[in-house]
Amino acid sequence: MAEIVVVPCYNEAERLDGDRFLEFAGDHPSVRFLFVNDGSTDRTLEVLEWLHARYPDGVDVLDQPRNMGKAEAVRRGLLAALTSRGPNVLESAPAGALEEGRGADKAGAHGHGRHRGLPDYVGFWDADLATPLEEIPRFARILDERADIDMVFGSRVQLLGRSIDRKLYRHYFGRVLATAVATTLGMPIYDSQCGAKLFRATPELRFALARPFFSGWVFDVELLARLKQAYAGAGRDLAAAIYELPLDRWQDVQGSKTKARDAVVALYNLARIQWTYAPHRHARSRR
Repeated sequence: MAEIVVVPCYNEAERLDGDRFLEFAGDHPSVRFLFVNDGSTDRTLEVLEWLHARYPDGVDVLDQPRNMGKAEAVRRGLLAALTSRGPNVLESAPAGALEEGRGADKAGAHGHGRHRGLPDYVGFWDADLATPLEEIPRFARILDERADIDMVFGSRVQLLGRSIDRKLYRHYFGRVLATAVATTLGMPIYDSQCGAKLFRATPELRFALARPFFSGWVFDVELLARLKQAYAGAGRDLAAAIYELPLDRWQDVQGSKTKARDAVVALYNLARIQWTYAPHRHARSRR
């Protein structure tokens, strides 16, 4: 099985642990990393190009010259991964081209890489490695063994025998947010915002990524709302296709770009998501 893991990067030059990514990619030939430079103003792009030069078979780079936020970096990275046919360095392509499934083919790529054809799984991972890369094989193993599961999400559950180092205020806000998210989506989910997710490459995922998100920091929830629509249209229950995996380790890393006001904006955007993707609205629009 082949996996492409998208890593969004904005001004990560000083804290990106490139050696860890290179070591992991060398030890796990089924995994390729697609780093998305999100309009960084520091040396991030230079660092990413250096990583590609060091190990072109395991590292791809997509340069997004203008800063568009993590949600768009992840979305465009996943679309590029889903349409990838072998390029190692992906130049910035128009969003429309990616959405039509042509971005990877039109990008000015160099080399052919080790994964020709489409990946079996795609996902995204935070650049700060709060979730260790060693968790990726655990995620993939569940998808390998469970044909009924289409997506595995990391879950920061503080259980005995696990090391989850999370600031207390973040933990409590996370529980409040989880309750709001469960209400928004109409299904119980413990940790929608963990930055470690792996998806089976499905038509439903392509549908959910077809247009930009409006929800900023809680784009994960908007993605789930879109997936819920797509699964309902296919006569499937989204909740039955998700596996939340309690992480063995998670480390709260200094330098997070989220701010206190993001919490207020997040709650506002959850209300927008609930309104925008409410089933009764779409039922009325089809009349």
